[in-house]
Amino acid sequence: MMNYSEFKQGLMNAMQERYGFDYQIEEQKVKKANIGEVDAISISRYDVGMLIYPDQMYKEYTTRHISIDDMITALDNQIPFIQVVAEDAPKIDLSREGIQEGKAESRVYFKMIGIPGNEEFLKEIPYAKAEGFDDIALIPVVGVDVAGKYGTVIIKKDHIAAAGITAEELHAAAFRNTDRLIMFHSLSDEIKGMIGEDVPFEFDSPLLIARANSLFSSTSAAPIGAPSLLKQIYEQVGDHYVIPSSVNEILILPKTSEIDVSYLQSMIRDVNQTLRLEDRLSDSVFECKDGKYTTHSFSAAGAGAGDRIGSAMHDDPGLVNYGPTL
Repeated sequence: MMNYSEFKQGLMNAMQERYGFDYQIEEQKVKKANIGEVDAISISRYDVGMLIYPDQMYKEYTTRHISIDDMITALDNQIPFIQVVAEDAPKIDLSREGIQEGKAESRVYFKMIGIPGNEEFLKEIPYAKAEGFDDIALIPVVGVDVAGKYGTVIIKKDHIAAAGITAEELHAAAFRNTDRLIMFHSLSDEIKGMIGEDVPFEFDSPLLIARANSLFSSTSAAPIGAPSLLKQIYEQVGDHYVIPSSVNEILILPKTSEIDVSYLQSMIRDVNQTLRLEDRLSDSVFECKDGKYTTHSFSAAGAGAGDRIGSAMHDDPGLVNYGPTL
């Protein structure tokens, strides 16, 4: 069995042999949220392409014994998409006019990632924050829909500099559009919808779940980047806790006197250990009291040691810290 270096070189050689005449094959390092710098191989044509990650493929090779030849055959099915994108991809319009409400090009919205551990990744990104959610970054992205396939491109500082817009203008459009993408409903209704009404047991949960609506289920839009949604949640349930269940969604737990915040935080930390690194959002608990959010971030020294109210834990020089108006 090949070691990782041998496998990666073999994969590169196989790709060069299969696609090298029509596509450009390059090895590079890329930064991924929650993970850091990883190996990648890009395959591109006319400056449009995709990345594959040899470390992930090596795991398939070692655990499922999938050969490089079979991996290249599977890759064949994705290559035509590069050609479609290269010929038909819409130009991303980040001009001041392009991001205004009502424009067809206005596809800018927020995704969310945790800040701790992603400081290097965030240096190139004009991210925002919602006040009281201190360790979560709102990442501006633009959605691209080509040939029925939907994806996103992270907007970086050099993008907005080239477009001649400010971070404030970008963020305003992203908040506005994110509001349109998010919905919330009871967790009980969702589970009943998945398993059917005729279940042999009673399931009733006080939790609400907030995430991208079904039409945009693949976008992973950020619920905390939707000010109108947060206002609606507060109006409906009053004081509550926000549980960051993943980078795709949050859970809303109405506040009662029986709830212990330190227990919630311990539960979140334990659940996060079962998630893939790229899906983890935060170990903190976020409390909404009288319409104002507080981040409860706990240190190993004891619960409550890291509580922060409406402040920024990792302020970037150009950071815009928005507070949802409830």
